[in-house]
Amino acid sequence: MKRLYALYATFVALSGCMLFLYRWPFGHIEQQWSMLVLLCISVILLSVYMIHLPPKGNGFSLDSAVYLATVFVYGLEMALMVLFLSMLPTYLFHEKSMKWWKHVCNFAMYTWMIVGAYYSFIMFGGESGAFSIYFLGAYLGSLIVYSMINILLMAGFFSLSSSYRVSHILISMLSEWLSSYGVTLLASLVLVSLLTLHAQFGIILFTSVILLLSFTLRKYGTLYEKVAHDKAYIEQLLNTLPIGIITMHHSSSQHFINHSAVTLLGLDKKEIKQMIEQK
Repeated sequence: MKRLYALYATFVALSGCMLFLYRWPFGHIEQQWSMLVLLCISVILLSVYMIHLPPKGNGFSLDSAVYLATVFVYGLEMALMVLFLSMLPTYLFHEKSMKWWKHVCNFAMYTWMIVGAYYSFIMFGGESGAFSIYFLGAYLGSLIVYSMINILLMAGFFSLSSSYRVSHILISMLSEWLSSYGVTLLASLVLVSLLTLHAQFGIILFTSVILLLSFTLRKYGTLYEKVAHDKAYIEQLLNTLPIGIITMHHSSSQHFINHSAVTLLGLDKKEIKQMIEQK
């Protein structure tokens, strides 16, 4: 299994890098270096300051929204340049603990996703440039292809590194598709509109809003973790008491039953909850 995983990672890395070299975006950037730098800074900041959601460990990044918006407004070569230039600082300064080959695989996967998104956008009738309501189908189709490439490639890695079946992994990832990639699509369209109105100010405004949202949610996440820790500590103390204690929250129908209550009543917690709900 480890050998298959290594072969799969090698295939993904080599194919993605070869695709990037085949497109060779370096010669297509003309008089857009200032915008390229701003887009790269935005991707780096959004990758570092992810939007964290409670409980701890949940979160997502909106760097994909920048890649998609760049494809919609500036085209494929600009998006690949943003990917290439933003990956280097991330590798050198932010994620030093990650092995180098994982960075290469990550770069290759994003290359496949961006290229797939661009050609699907063109195939569905879209044109790079200003936002148009007539391209909504192309925007949606591009996002679906972008996300499906990501899901399929990641499913391959997870299936080869764990005992779970590919079907179970795909179902789990697809169940979260609407919430995560729905936000990505809406954010990318917002950024497209901002870039159309004023490119430099638009990307600065978009990045600033997302960063503020990230910082705010981090504070709420810290507060949530503190409350959850205090709740667990109080329940631990109540479970040590020799007195039976049962509490009920009327609005949320949540119950707490300590160990002594279970012992004194001779019922399990499920039976006690059913008796409380009946009354």
